[in-house]
Amino acid sequence: MRIFTLLYIFFVTNLTLVEAQEINKRDLISVQFDTKFRQEIMTNVLLSLEYAIGRGKGDYWDWLNNKGEKQSTGLGKIGKVFLRLAKVGLLDYPLANNFRIINHEINGHAATSLETNQNIKEISIPFRYYGKSFHYLTKPKTQVFDATAFVAFESKPNYSYSYSDLAVNVSSGLNADNVLRQNITNSVLSSGRMHFYQSIQNLMSHWDFWRYAVASDYGASDDVSYYLNFVYARHVAIPDSLFKPENNNNLIKYQKENFKFLPEDIFRSGYINVLGDPNFYISVYNVLWKYVIKGEPVSKYKKIGNDRFSFIPSVGAYLSPFGIEYFGQLSVSWHKRNYILNVRRGSNGYGDKFSGYGIKVLNLIETDQLVIGGSLDYFDQPKIQFGKELATGESPGTTETKGGKGLMAQVNIDYKLLNGNVPMYLTGNLGYKSTGFVPGQFIKATPIISAGIAFDIQNKH
Repeated sequence: MRIFTLLYIFFVTNLTLVEAQEINKRDLISVQFDTKFRQEIMTNVLLSLEYAIGRGKGDYWDWLNNKGEKQSTGLGKIGKVFLRLAKVGLLDYPLANNFRIINHEINGHAATSLETNQNIKEISIPFRYYGKSFHYLTKPKTQVFDATAFVAFESKPNYSYSYSDLAVNVSSGLNADNVLRQNITNSVLSSGRMHFYQSIQNLMSHWDFWRYAVASDYGASDDVSYYLNFVYARHVAIPDSLFKPENNNNLIKYQKENFKFLPEDIFRSGYINVLGDPNFYISVYNVLWKYVIKGEPVSKYKKIGNDRFSFIPSVGAYLSPFGIEYFGQLSVSWHKRNYILNVRRGSNGYGDKFSGYGIKVLNLIETDQLVIGGSLDYFDQPKIQFGKELATGESPGTTETKGGKGLMAQVNIDYKLLNGNVPMYLTGNLGYKSTGFVPGQFIKATPIISAGIAFDIQNKH
């Protein structure tokens, strides 16, 4: 953690050196089909949808943002500030908040049904407009509290589930928040600018992780509290009787006396996630000053350095299947190439230590027609126990053990199909990953295959 803290202090103390980078790069939104519904791809699709809705709800209207041939002055400018502020309250926040819920439930929990071999029984996601909510996607079959969103699973018969399966499932919603922010980082590093919709979604995803972290406690019925139980239960059995509602006080007492992986660990990770992310501060600035006051829905992305070499560090945390995994990341632009370097390290109170190291190049090869990037990750983690389909006569507790040290390698290709004011690209990912936890990826060993189309909106704003 020391190196992560030093990186963050370096950023804060050098804040006066940050300069806007004038880089004419691609600004892609994409829609891809992925064979495993990986968070890395699905969160990008969600962001692209939010951009499309943003155009419809007026994020880029010239008259509202004091642009075009007729410039507002005096009272006109002040009036537009209040109009934009009203728009944020009436449209932008409610929509961004509901996108946050969709990302958490669909890109998080629902997507892990493939990972953990569970059937989705029910999805309840209410569209909440402040005091009132309306259910969409699937109508809940059970009575739920107002604005309570959830994905309900049912176990497959003749299948043995492990605590790792459950930990992956329950932590996936909050991990989807971090993956979405990572995709925003990739985008702004390539384009040299940040959109209003990216700024507000960055803030909403931070809010989702932080509120869970602050509320985590023994015996609570939420994602992170269940996550504590599942990480603990991988090492020491919790009597089933303690999970009965009438024994809740005994369960809390048992947890306080025996847990080594604590609610305070989750609480700490929530604050590090917010305070260690420079894009959090940049997003606050973009929403409150650049958009509301100045009327600029697109802002130049600010980094430390100059046109030839610039960088921005960040720190944060993921909920791995083994416990909290902290990361330090350095985003670098050097000689017109964009790199992301990351180090991940974690431990819990039960002897597990885990780490990962990765490098991503967003534009290793770049021409007007073709852009090729790639990434390579190495990780060293404890063995993971997965559930399995039981053979005739096989013990109900039988699981598959995989993992340990592993690698992931993938190549990203964008090929321009059409020129014009909004160029269209064929985009895709190819690669392979062995068993292990890498944020945004399928945990089990799997080929990486996705393809779709992307649009370069660089010239639209």
